Amino acid sequence: MIKFKYFLRIVKAMQIKELVKTDFIGLDKNETISKLLGKLKQDHQRNVLVFDGKKCLGIVSKRSLLKSKVMAQEMKIEKIIRRVAVVDEEADVLEAAYLMFNVDTNILPVSRKGKVFGVLRIFDLLGQLKKYEEIKKLKINDAKILKLKTFKETERIGKIINEMNTFSTYDMPIVDEKGKLVGLVSVSDIWNKFVSPVVREKGMKTDMTKTKGFTPNAPDITGMPVSSFGSFRNVYFEDVNKSLVEAVNEMRKHDLMSLVVTKDSKPFGMLTANNVLRVMAALYKGPAYNIKITGLKKTNLEPYQTANLKALLSRHAEVLDRMLKNEFLLEVKLKEYSKTGKKHKWLIEMKAVFPGRMISAKEHDWDLETALHKTFNNLKKRIQNCFRGNARGWDKEYE
Repeated sequence: MIKFKYFLRIVKAMQIKELVKTDFIGLDKNETISKLLGKLKQDHQRNVLVFDGKKCLGIVSKRSLLKSKVMAQEMKIEKIIRRVAVVDEEADVLEAAYLMFNVDTNILPVSRKGKVFGVLRIFDLLGQLKKYEEIKKLKINDAKILKLKTFKETERIGKIINEMNTFSTYDMPIVDEKGKLVGLVSVSDIWNKFVSPVVREKGMKTDMTKTKGFTPNAPDITGMPVSSFGSFRNVYFEDVNKSLVEAVNEMRKHDLMSLVVTKDSKPFGMLTANNVLRVMAALYKGPAYNIKITGLKKTNLEPYQTANLKALLSRHAEVLDRMLKNEFLLEVKLKEYSKTGKKHKWLIEMKAVFPGRMISAKEHDWDLETALHKTFNNLKKRIQNCFRGNARGWDKEYE
């Protein structure tokens, strides 16, 4: 278990701006699975960002593709999108870790002035662990360790893929008939062994800038035995008493999302990148602003949307804090219309209440984040007008 006694010191905020990478795959939601698989083969990435015009809708990962068994050439990728939060480049590192962990992903789209321009990957976040004194003191045993679940070489690959999704890991240990650990199988291993060759054989052009992609009739790999690999990735061991930061360095060095952990020289469990991220996310306490949200329980928001909403409001409150330089309460009221169907119209009302004054603004939009940004910008302008002596900006003056 995490020893929270290490988390008492206040950590200086660090922004993710310097960690953002622009080498990501972006595809339109109307592109085909064929195009998606071809791009994954070409660029050696784990994930693809999916867009509707300039708006990022979410991601598609290799792991989710293996689980979905989707191999239809002309199916649109919008059918298999995984929704994730979009994080602003000004966000704090710990806030980003909190969002990434809570939406169970290893990548987040990053925006600048409302437009996605890059991505934040899990290993770039975990590379910052050494900067936090609280985490530098931790051992592997202080993080959550998954119970070691092994698979024999006769097990079906489909069963391993299901376990990977259940435990949010990308690697599974393989044992021989005597129970001796012989190696690891990863999502990338499955992809490179069975899917990637099919992509190449079924229509990948030699000019990699003209990706034709994947054609149908790919084999159903889920029923194949693990022994189909022939050989497995080397096993990397770390003792439970070793430094957590050192363990993460090994994971980053070998591009492993998991390590086998030993205790008394015997295999004990699995340390995953996701569970290291949990340790980092536990440091995030959120800014100490008074924010009251009403109407949230009446919405149909997904967990990732709720997490993103709270993160956006925290950043808006930070702006108000710099403007007002006084204690304040930010009241936010959500109202959702057209709850049936794919589109939902939103009414957002915000009120900034501080000593002697209250200022409010409201806006509509079909997109929640856009409605939030529009409402806050309206609120911010009204506050600026008030400070310039424009009395029409004040909604109410308290005695």
